[in-house]
Amino acid sequence: MAYIALYRRWRPETFDDVIGQEHITTTLKNQLKNNRAAHAYLFCGPRGTGKTSTAKIFARALNCTQPQDGNPCNQCHVCRRIISEVVTDVIEIDAASNNGVDEIRELRENVKFTPTAGKCKVYIIDEVHMLSAGAFNALLKTLEEPPEHVVFILATTEPEKLPATILSRCQRYDFRRISSKCIADRLRYIADTDDISIEEDAAEYIARMAEGGMRDALSIMEQCLSYGNGTITYQQIVSVLGTTDIDFKLKMADAVIKKDTVKILKMLNDITTYGRDLNVFIKDLIMHFRNLLIIKSTNKYEELLDIPQEQINEYRDQAKDVETNSIMRIIKILSRCQNEMKRAVQPAITLEMAMIEICHPEVQPDIDGLIERISVLEDKLNNIKPGQAMQNVPQPPPSEQPKAVKEEKQDKKQKTKKIEKKSDKKQKSEKIEEKSDKKPQNMVSEPAPELKLIKEKWKDIMANIKNEKMFVYTFLLKAHPALVKGDVLVISINQDVELYKTALDKSENKEFVKGVIKETTGYDMNIKYVLREEQDNQQTFENKEDIMQQPIVKEAVQLFGKDKVEIIDD
Repeated sequence: MAYIALYRRWRPETFDDVIGQEHITTTLKNQLKNNRAAHAYLFCGPRGTGKTSTAKIFARALNCTQPQDGNPCNQCHVCRRIISEVVTDVIEIDAASNNGVDEIRELRENVKFTPTAGKCKVYIIDEVHMLSAGAFNALLKTLEEPPEHVVFILATTEPEKLPATILSRCQRYDFRRISSKCIADRLRYIADTDDISIEEDAAEYIARMAEGGMRDALSIMEQCLSYGNGTITYQQIVSVLGTTDIDFKLKMADAVIKKDTVKILKMLNDITTYGRDLNVFIKDLIMHFRNLLIIKSTNKYEELLDIPQEQINEYRDQAKDVETNSIMRIIKILSRCQNEMKRAVQPAITLEMAMIEICHPEVQPDIDGLIERISVLEDKLNNIKPGQAMQNVPQPPPSEQPKAVKEEKQDKKQKTKKIEKKSDKKQKSEKIEEKSDKKPQNMVSEPAPELKLIKEKWKDIMANIKNEKMFVYTFLLKAHPALVKGDVLVISINQDVELYKTALDKSENKEFVKGVIKETTGYDMNIKYVLREEQDNQQTFENKEDIMQQPIVKEAVQLFGKDKVEIIDD
């Protein structure tokens, strides 16, 4: 007797044998028990999820002489003849190879004939989306009003390609991807029944590799069974499928997080040397970082991750070393690389380029690369101990210092002497008090109370912004609240980051910052961004004319009017 593949030998024989599709099998059984079967059905969903198997079970159940709770008995003469394929009452058509108008016209002629053995004729059209436009038109009338003894079951993995006129004439049933747990349990049951030795990790790994398809899982199991001569282990699966084990992926992800380019390239070389499939590897690596992203994004990750508990612990430890925005950037680059590798002549070089791009954000000109570079700089600054930066800079002896440095020191000494020679402070204070009494109410002198509170709460405002929109927080790192007039808050930004101002001036970003400020301080302020030259906080000015030339003062004059701005010695 010829060998029968596992997926054929273990094809479901009743609705109860179909795993993971209870929402469909229960409905079909109830229709059969209540004699309310429709004339046309559409079974759609991913490959290997049970569409064709369910269609065959339904065809037998429609014709069975001794149905049992909606299931076919598979023992009566009709069921046995349908199973043996010696009866013409169940007709299977592959639309991929019979997609023309002539084939459908022949079908329309044959539906007129009554069934020979059962109660009805069942047409199962697989991959129905492959029919031509003319074939769909030819099928339309028959599908809408078939003879009473005919039932159509259309199966497809791409229902979006079907015309709306076809969809509207069928009862649609969407088959779901089968969970890894259901597939692993089924594999263990089959192994016990067939006296096959399979490791727990091996069954779970096959289930994950099958991506929700039971047929794919059985094909992988059979392939590994031949390799292991009756036993299936985790390492055998890794060898047969050309994948990498979890330890290797953890080490690779760790190198990517640490941006260790040399280690990454060595590990990629090992993959190609040992004949591993690069396309499978990058798919696994993307899924690895997807798992890290879920752990970073939610507290209920154990419900969302379809992996063993010990691996979840390893993922959780690794997730502590990387930020969410970095994970998202890595996934974007790897996903783009995965698509490019399908067309690349040398996919290994394409993957190496993507890894180097991840490790060196300076080569990535878009906003993701900019945010990553800023994040790296922040980490470095946070790790610098007080005084460490100055200690690491070698200082030349006074005799060897450049002439410009000496002149700068002399200038500072002269400025200090000028400051010390200023008029008596007490007399100046009396003038200031006298002047302030005569000052109009709208003149700019002391900070507005709103500005004072906003400055005090600025750290809290920035923390709230960081929690909700990391990129806005990044753009505001070189900014500070500078001025308040009425309901306008002027935020000053360093002139060397003009690009940030363009992004912050977008209406949605302004409204976001405005909302955070209102939530934190209670003030409902409109936002205005201005550029300023970066200055030393200790800078002094010789006269008021110098101060009036400063960008922030010019902006205040332009915003409120020259008669509303006055410079007062402090």
